[in-house]
Amino acid sequence: MASKYAYRIENLKTMFERPYELKLPAVRVFGNLYFVGNQDGASWLVETEEGLLLFDTNYPTADALLLDSIWSLGFDPRKIVAIFHTHGHFDHFGATDLIKNLSGAKTYLGIEDARMFRERPQLAMIQDSREAWLEIFTPDVEVKDGDVFTFGSTTV
Repeated sequence: MASKYAYRIENLKTMFERPYELKLPAVRVFGNLYFVGNQDGASWLVETEEGLLLFDTNYPTADALLLDSIWSLGFDPRKIVAIFHTHGHFDHFGATDLIKNLSGAKTYLGIEDARMFRERPQLAMIQDSREAWLEIFTPDVEVKDGDVFTFGSTTV
C-alpha cells in the first residue's frame, strides 16, 4: 500500500487545470519561517531584517496561490530580496520570473542545475508543464556546496 504522502499523479492534473483546489493555508512554522506552498509543492518564506527570502516558487500555474499566501501572512511580495531554488525542475521555478519582476529579488540556483539549464534544458521538464510560455531563467547567483549567505541575523 502506498504511503498517503506518496506523490499523486492526479495532483499534477489538478495543478494545471484547477490549482485553487490544492490551496493550503499559509502558516508560520516557527520563528521567522513560514509555509506558503500548496498540497503539491512546498514554498517557504523567511523574514529577515534585510527583506524576505523565498525558497522555491512552485508551479507556473500556482503563481496566484503563492502571492495570495504571502499576502495572507501580512507580507508584501515586493519585499522579497532573494529567491532560492532547491533544484531546477519547473515545479520549483514556475513563478520565479514573476516574483523577480515584482520585487527585483536576486535568484539563486545550485551550480549543477545552472549548468543543466545551459547544457540540457530539457531536464528542467518544462515540456511536462504544459506551459509553453514558461522559460528557464538565468540565475543571478550559482550556488556551490558550502556557500553561506547572510541576510541580517539570518544565515542560509
